[in-house]
Amino acid sequence: MDWFKINGKAYNVLVASLEENFNVLYGENTGRTLDKGAPMVLDPLGTFFGHTVEVRRRAGYEAEFDALYRLVSRPVADGFDIDIVHCQDMANYKGYISSGKRGLKRIDEKTNTVYWDALSLNIIPMKAQVTPDEEVANQVW
Repeated sequence: MDWFKINGKAYNVLVASLEENFNVLYGENTGRTLDKGAPMVLDPLGTFFGHTVEVRRRAGYEAEFDALYRLVSRPVADGFDIDIVHCQDMANYKGYISSGKRGLKRIDEKTNTVYWDALSLNIIPMKAQVTPDEEVANQVW
């Protein structure tokens, strides 16, 4: 199964690790009240499920690994279409790559081939996948 796609393309890479995170964004009406005990008033705008994915090159597919690196490292105004595992399903969302990194593994002087180690990407959704008016328990975004 293709556990990770960008813009509908599954690159011939190995998904080495995957971390899912969520951030609940609150609006400007969030804050403490002056009532006894200073209770908090929340103004939830939505939940954003993002990912940190680490991919490794497959032997013989160095050019495809480099193509993925070139794609995700370029600035885009409208983000990427991300297909990635979420809970027990696959999810699709529009996201942007906020940062990424890879380290040099080795250089083969005989073949003039550069071998890169894992590529780590931080993917942030552009829009909340769950909003306060949606039932979270039954939601698969």
